[in-house]
Parts: sequence; C-alpha cells; structure tokens
Amino acid sequence: MIVVSAAIIASNNKILIAKRGKTKSPPNLWEFPGGKVEENESPEVCVVREIQEELKINIKVNRHYKTVRHTYEFGDIRLISFLAEYESGTIELTEHSDYKWVDIEELHHFEFAPADIPIVNKLLDEGIRDKTGTSSAL
Repeated sequence: MIVVSAAIIASNNKILIAKRGKTKSPPNLWEFPGGKVEENESPEVCVVREIQEELKINIKVNRHYKTVRHTYEFGDIRLISFLAEYESGTIELTEHSDYKWVDIEELHHFEFAPADIPIVNKLLDEGIRDKTGTSSAL
C-alpha cells in the first residue's frame, strides 16, 4: 500500500486545490496537494516537504482531518489529510497544471481525484471543526 499525505491549506477563508498534470495518474483532476510518504518519514513531515517541493510555499500543519483508503489501477493508497495554514511564499507550480483558492461551498464544482472525494464530502458536510467541536467554513 502506498501512503500519501495531503494538505487542506487554508488562507483568508479559502482552501487551496491543485489540478493534477496530464502525466499524473489519474490525470487532470483536482486534489488537495501532497505526495508519497518516504521511508522513515512521518505523514506530517511529508506533507510539509511535498508542498514546499511542488508549490514552493510554506505551511503549518494543524491536525489530522481524514484518512481514506482507495484502490487505483496502479495499486492501493492510504491518503492521510491534514488541516494546514498557509504561512509564506509565492505559489510556483512544478507538478500541477493549475491551482485555485476556493470557498468550501465551491468544492462540488470541481472534478476531484477519486481518493480525494471523501475528503471533499466531509468538508461539504461538516466544514472544518476546531478543537472545541465548533463547525466553521474555515
């Protein structure tokens, strides 16, 4: 099983989504950016590294959000998503073809990679709950 980390990055009451490049599998679908966890690397460290490598921005990981298991043609993945905050940097796309800052309510307008869909559904149903259990859009 491939373990992948993804970040739900918030800034100014918006969430960052990125469009997979046409050479990625699955191609041309939207996702919460991240990447494969390397050996002896925690999922939290992985997602910070991947965001820096792929988008050239710095984030702060706040907490785990949802873990999804999904089977693609190339194999099984476990996608571990984290709530994160944008900290600094200007986005430069190195592996994605596009990005957008969107409101949670807009997520249903985008075609997401299958493994990301349960995360999208949780965001649409619950928003982001803080540590007290209070729900908010962000």
